[in-house]
Amino acid sequence: MLASKGAPFFRSRFLEFVIEDIKKEWNITEGKNRGLSEDIILEFFGRDSGVVV
Repeated sequence: MLASKGAPFFRSRFLEFVIEDIKKEWNITEGKNRGLSEDIILEFFGRDSGVVV
């Protein structure tokens, strides 16, 4: 699947899904995620790799 033409499309859609979930569900102001930088989390998951959200 990684060599097919559908792989880039799948990856971009999956990353979009993950990033939206992080933005909606993760609370970075308290609990175990307190103090995490939203920019760093999103960069780790691929926001800067061409995925537009």
